[in-house]
This record gives sequence, structure tokens and C-alpha cells, in this order.
Amino acid sequence: MSELTPMQAACWFGRKDNGQLGNVASHLYTEFDGGNINIDKLNSALVSLYQRHEMLRLKVNHLGDSSIIDIPNHTLLEIDDFTHLSPENLAKALIEKRQNWAHQMLDLTQGQVARFSVSLLPDNAFRLHIDSDMIAIDPDSCRILIEDLAMLYDSEASEVKNNLTFFSWHEMAKIDPILKSQRKSDRAWWKSQLDNIAPSPSLPLSEPNVNKVESQHYSAWLDAEQRTALITLARQNNLTPANLMLGLFARALGKATGDETFRINVPTFWRPPIIEGTESLVGDFVNFVVLSVDMKESKTLLEFCHAVADKMGLLLSHSRYDGVSMMRDLSLHHGSAQLAPVVFTSAIDLPSGELFSRRVHKHFGKMNWTISQGSHVALDSQVVSIDGGIMINWDVRQEALPKEWTSAMFEHFVALTKSVLSTPDLLLVPLDNLQPKLVCLSHLASELTAMQRAYLLGRTTQMPLGGVAMQETLEHRGTLSVSSIRRRLSTMVVKYPCLRTFIDSKALKLHVSQCPQVNLTHVDLRHLEKDKAEEELARFRYTYSHNVFDLDQPLWNVTTFSLSETETYVFSRFDALILDARSIASLLVELFEGLVPYIPSVDFESDHEHVQSTRIKDEKYWLNKLSTVEKSMCFPWHKPLESIPHSRYQRQSLKIDKETVKKLVRIAGKEGLYKNTLMMSAAMEALSSHVCNGQLCVAVPVLPMTSANYASQSSFIVTQWNAYQYDFLQRAKTLQVDTLEGLDHLAFSGVDLARVLFDRCGPAPTLPIVITNGLSWPVLNDDAPMILQRGLTQTPQVAMDIRFVASAGGSIMFSVDYASEAVTDDLVKTILDRIDMIFEHMVETSQYVVQSHKPLPIGRSRVIGLADRDPSENWNIDLTKRKIFDIYCQVIGKEKNNSGSDSLPFSQLGLKPSHLKQISIDLNKELQVDLPVMQLIRCRNADDVKDLALQQVVDF
Repeated sequence: MSELTPMQAACWFGRKDNGQLGNVASHLYTEFDGGNINIDKLNSALVSLYQRHEMLRLKVNHLGDSSIIDIPNHTLLEIDDFTHLSPENLAKALIEKRQNWAHQMLDLTQGQVARFSVSLLPDNAFRLHIDSDMIAIDPDSCRILIEDLAMLYDSEASEVKNNLTFFSWHEMAKIDPILKSQRKSDRAWWKSQLDNIAPSPSLPLSEPNVNKVESQHYSAWLDAEQRTALITLARQNNLTPANLMLGLFARALGKATGDETFRINVPTFWRPPIIEGTESLVGDFVNFVVLSVDMKESKTLLEFCHAVADKMGLLLSHSRYDGVSMMRDLSLHHGSAQLAPVVFTSAIDLPSGELFSRRVHKHFGKMNWTISQGSHVALDSQVVSIDGGIMINWDVRQEALPKEWTSAMFEHFVALTKSVLSTPDLLLVPLDNLQPKLVCLSHLASELTAMQRAYLLGRTTQMPLGGVAMQETLEHRGTLSVSSIRRRLSTMVVKYPCLRTFIDSKALKLHVSQCPQVNLTHVDLRHLEKDKAEEELARFRYTYSHNVFDLDQPLWNVTTFSLSETETYVFSRFDALILDARSIASLLVELFEGLVPYIPSVDFESDHEHVQSTRIKDEKYWLNKLSTVEKSMCFPWHKPLESIPHSRYQRQSLKIDKETVKKLVRIAGKEGLYKNTLMMSAAMEALSSHVCNGQLCVAVPVLPMTSANYASQSSFIVTQWNAYQYDFLQRAKTLQVDTLEGLDHLAFSGVDLARVLFDRCGPAPTLPIVITNGLSWPVLNDDAPMILQRGLTQTPQVAMDIRFVASAGGSIMFSVDYASEAVTDDLVKTILDRIDMIFEHMVETSQYVVQSHKPLPIGRSRVIGLADRDPSENWNIDLTKRKIFDIYCQVIGKEKNNSGSDSLPFSQLGLKPSHLKQISIDLNKELQVDLPVMQLIRCRNADDVKDLALQQVVDF
């Protein structure tokens, strides 16, 4: 009776583990295709092989106790005669056999640790099937077995059995003083490194299904020339070929998961030569080290591979302590089970140069297929020197990993490898510029549309209000875990080409990379107090919301912040070069709820001649429609628009509650007006009251219904409004007719219309005001795990974008995104207040009428404005609290406090009820939050006022 090694014991228990990635035998299945096999000689060779290697006769009982039996209890060589089958049935039989053998669990309790079979094929061909359980035979030992089998097949006489056995060697290794000392030292080293071991990679694992195990094999081939190039390139850069391939694999894995740090299981097969004959033993000598990968520590691919190689050198110098025990230590350290589900195995740097000798190939043919399974292993990547080239194999638990994600990452790894071998200079390219261009899907490449070219121009400052990207930033807060977000993104990146899209600004083309790249960044703020964490979010927001993506990368990003064990804050940003607003909304619903929203579409086919004739017709329509527009709107801009090269953008919002919306829709419906017309007419009316002649000309974004694909497909039409023509109801009806007509003339729209107006009204931006209807966009359910907090949209040459978006609960949010250099905060607030008053009056009168413009009573505003702060400000001071305190001091008549004691009770300042009215007005102006007098009465100090203001924001 012999004791199992830690690795053998782990494999044994993995057979019985019904958890995710368990319930399989750790085994290696291989196929050789050859011709003219002598079955009798092969059977005799197998008998000798079983005599030579006692591990072929290993028996493990249900308790995990091992022993060696004298005579195998099973047939050593199984024969399947397929010579009589038709080609179709033959292929089917071989596939079925492969499937069964690849997923089998050999019966170790009966002493079956290996299985051999020959499939006899037509024309004297054959296939040799070999399956071995890794509890008895590790992959390197399997190679020795096959070499010995070929040797015994080649010889008439049996080889003499070696008296040295694996278990006797193992007992010697346990007591060897040098190895014992090394194990002790390495154990102490690994224990000191537990805090530094990276987490498991964020694989998009499916829900566990103990009743289903499906392993999939992926394979690619590097020919002899590429193998030579790999060896040469590695040597030139002071790397081993194995470490170069490991670095490339780690890079592909990290980009596919979006992890900044993660770990990889790297098996080692070194056998301490403590006694002569060690190298010819068969057993389970395998160990593994855990490599921690850092995706951010290197600037180039060469630096990255060197960093991986340096870490591997250090790990291998401490590899006497077994990996199974180390992972057990790691689990105890974290208080939860820790896995290393991704394995990288290299058999490139073999002493013999090739995996198998010529003799093996002479007798058994070419190894054409192999697959392995391992307990708690989701992906096992292998690179092997064989047949003069290098075979790249991936064995994947496909029931646990999406096939689309796996195959895309595999193609990325192979493409990266071949690209580096053919173009070694890629090793020196900055990493951020490397990934997307490796494999482009030519059938998805396309020319940039006119709108996309306009967005591209808007990134420059050649035009007023430029230097910005047309992009949308959104912020959500909730309970969805970062790991769930990362897993969903990993799947979505493969599923949607738009998330792999980048721009060639020189050729003005849009390209789609085949390489999955998860643009996710994570920041852990759990160690900070709530106020400090909010300050960090605000600091991040200031920069993030106005950053511009590099064009040669997929133009999107998600950044997550862990605020507590259960609270996550998410920033997301998408460039309109790749996605329109409806697509962005749809993607976020899928990301946060795991549901794919329905987007209606209609089939539309048209030939070139029809398109041309329609465009000519639509051009005539718009030239006539816009014939009365002769100059820019007379709007009270803060500065002349043509004088503003660049501006930051801000947002103010107004929420129309569900009940009010219902009443308004009923009023509009009686007049034959749609909900979008209702909202749009209110916005137009509010805007027109600030135009000297009451005449508006605004852009209205539109989306075609001809495709449900996520992409940048938006255009815009132009609508007009004259506050001095007709009454409010008739103006709204005219607006609805004009909008519907405009939608029928989209062949000439967007940039076409802008050019027409530019010729008449330039040089200032000709359509600086946009009204966006988002009522049809998918939205998160009210019970979704993430809740929208705020957002911001920027558009080149647009000074103000008024958008209205519905919520799942029925309310509607009006938001105004505006260039702060062009529009004052007060003006935006006044416009939203006016919209609110229009709706209030309509509800009060139950008629589609508008009252004459008058200012909103003090303290009645419901507008929410959340201004960003410059991060250069002193963040150690609570600026909101200080502003509140200073307002109270000023109104009360006390000198402003500069000592930092802004927590004094207001009663000590001499606060009287008569002061509160003016304080409410001043707070409203400063904080852009409505704080009525009746609420301020209850506030004892600046902290109470700040909490009240924040509560208003949360309610928003």
C-alpha cells in the first residue's frame, strides 16, 4: 500500500467533486494515424510494457488508498474493425469513439489507469488510441510510455523490468536531505508570497451543470520556418521559446478577460535525479507553480515577456514545494477555495528537440489529435515541438466557457504569435497600440459615414466648439458585482463587433478586430470612508467624462469602483464613432440585467438607382423647407460661438414624474399629438422665449429602423419653431407634421443639412442646439441591480443638447448637456424651469395651452445641477460644506470663517427665521439645488444642509 502524492490525491478527489469544473478524471487522450500495424506484435509489446512499468497496474480504492496489482484485470488491446464501413459511417464511428474516449473516466478501482485500442481502417490504415490517467501517468511519463511501446514493438524480446519504481523513488525524494531542505525553504517562501499572488482570471464561466461535461479541442500549427523564427527571436532577446510563448498567451488572456492582474497555472515536469534510472520512470512527477501576471507593468510586448520570464525564473527556483499544498495555503489565507483554472504547458524546450522519436512515428504514424481533461481546469493551453514544427493545442471545458469567447481568444493568441514571428518589431510597439490590428475581419470593414467623418473633424479645433469627442458618459450605482460585470463584458465583446471596432483616421475606414479586448478598469475604494470615496469619484469624473479615446483602440471603456462589499459604482463611456445612443442604452441593459432588449427593425432593400433618385428628391424637399433660414439664431450665448475653440460640458436635469406624464399624454392624445411631440414642443417653447425673434432651427437626431445591429447609424433632421406664429397647440401640430415629413426624407440629412445651413449662416456652428428624443431607447427596470445616477453627452459644434428619456417606471427625465463656455448655468436652469411650468400649467388646465412666460417663484425650482470640480482644487477641504457655511455667514452678517471651523451651529452665528428666505435663494444659485425654507429650518449646521442637498440629488 502506497500513499498518493498531493497531486495524485487532488486528481482523485477531483473525480468526485460535483462543483464547477469538477467531476472529471485528469487524463490525456491521444490518437496516432498510421498504416500496416501488426496487431500481434503490438499486443505482445503491451504485455511487456505493463510488466516494465508497475504504474500501469496501479489500483486506487474508494478511500484513495493505492496498490500495485500483479496482473491487469482488463483487456490490454481493444480492436475495432471499421474496414467495412462506408466513408460516411466511418467518419461517424471515429468521431463517436473520439468523443467517448475524450470524456471517459478510467476505473482505477479495477486497476485500469490506461487504455489502448486500434481502429482498423480501409487500405491497411489504422488509428491508435491511447488514454492514460494522470494519477498514474503524467504527460511526460505518457511520452516515455509511448517511446517504450515503440521500442518493445520493434524488438522480439521483452525488456527487463526496472527494479526502480515511482513510489520507491517518491519515498527516497521525501527523505533526501537536500530536497527536504529545499522544500522547507520553498514552503516558507511561498507562504511569504500569499498576499502577492494574483487572483484567478475573470473567466466568463457559465452556471455549474454537474450533469454535463463537454471538452473542446482547438489546434493550430506553426510550420518549421515559424518554429525556427520562434527559437531565433527568443534567443536574440534573451528569452526561452517557452517563456516567449507564455508571455504571448498571458497577453491574449489578459486582454480577453480585462484583468489587470491574474494567475496562470504553469506545470513543471522536472525530476530530481536522486538515483540512476529516474529519467526512465513512469509516474506522476508533475508539479506546478502559479504565475502572477501584471498587465500594466510593461510598456512593450518585449518588456512584458521579460517580466513574465523573470517571474518564472524566480518561481522555478522555489518549485520544490508542491503546488497543491501552496494552493491549499492560499485558500486558508483567503478563507475561501482558490483555483487556478487556466493552465499553460510547454513542451518546446525538449532535450530531444521533438516530442516523439522517429521510431514512434515509424510504427504508429503521426500524432494528429490529443486532448486532456483536468479537475478544476477550464482551459489548458499547450505548445509542443513535434514533426518539425510546433503544435498549439487548447483543451477547453466548453460547457463552462462560451465557445464564441474561447475561439476568439484562441484566434487572437495564434494571430499574435504569428504576427510577432513574421514582424519581430511588434515586440517593441507600445502595448496599447498592438492588440486590435492583429486580426481584422475584412468583410466587416467599411468606409466612415459622413456623420462619422464629422465626428472625427470635431475632435480637432479646426472648427468652433471642437476638441471634443462625440461621446456619452453614464454613471450607475448598485449591487452588481465587478466579477459579474467583467464576465458579461467578456461575452459581449465577442458577441458584438462594435465593441471591437477601431478607426483608421488616415484611410477614413472603420475596422473590426477579431481579437477580444475587454476595456475594463477596476478601482477598489472599500478602504475609504464614504465622503472620501465620493471625493475620489468626483475627481475621477472630472477627467474621465472629457477624455478622448485613441482611434486605434476600441472606442469604449467601463471603469468600476468597489465602494463596499456590496456596492459598486460604474462609469461607462462610448464614442459615437462606433455606437449611437440607442445602441449604448441597449448594451447597458444587457450588461447590468443580463437581458438582450428587443430592438424592432424592418427589412429594406434598395438598388443604387433608387437611392440616387430618392436622394435628389429629398434634397429638393430640404432646400425648400430651409429656404426661410437665412441667419443663425439670435440666442443669448455667453460668448460668440465662433470665438470658442473648446469647452467643457455640464448637465442639468429635470424629472417629470409618472403621474404627470400620464396626464400630459392624455391631454396630448386628445389633440392627436404623440408623446415625443409633447416633450419636444415644450422644449421648443422654453427655448424660443430666449430667442429675440422667437424663431428656432434645431437639429433632431434620428435612427433608421432598418437594422437591429449595434452600431453608429444616427443622422439628424432639422425642425423649426416660431413662437409668434399660431398658438401653442397649432405650433405643436405643425412640429409633428414637419418631423414626420422629415423622417420620410432621410436620404438627404445630417451633414448634408449642416452644409446647406453653413453656406447661408456660417461661420459659427449652424445647428448649435439639438433636441434628442430617447423615449424609445431600452431602459433598466426599476428593480435592476444598477441604478442610473447621472450622465453627460458631448457633441462637437453643439452648444446645447436637450434630451428626454423615459424610465421603466413611467417618468421622463429631461437633461440639458451644454458647453459651459457658451451657455450660462442660470440660463439652462431657466429653460428647464420653463419646461416644468409649461407642463404644470397644462395639467392644471387639462388643455394643450401655455401661459405667458414668467419667472418661477423662489424656492420652486426642481432642476438638478451637478457641477464637476477641477481636481486642482483643495480636496482636503469639504468645498460644499464651506460654501454653505459662507452663505450663512454672509446673510447673517458674520465675517466669513477662515479658521476651518465650518461646523459651528447656526444658532451661534445668530441665525434668525428672517434670514432663511435669502439663504435659500443664495444656496439655490450656488449649489443648483432647490432647498426650500421649510426644510432649512430643521438644519442645525452646514453638515445638515449638505446632507439635505445630497438627498435631493439621490432622489433625482
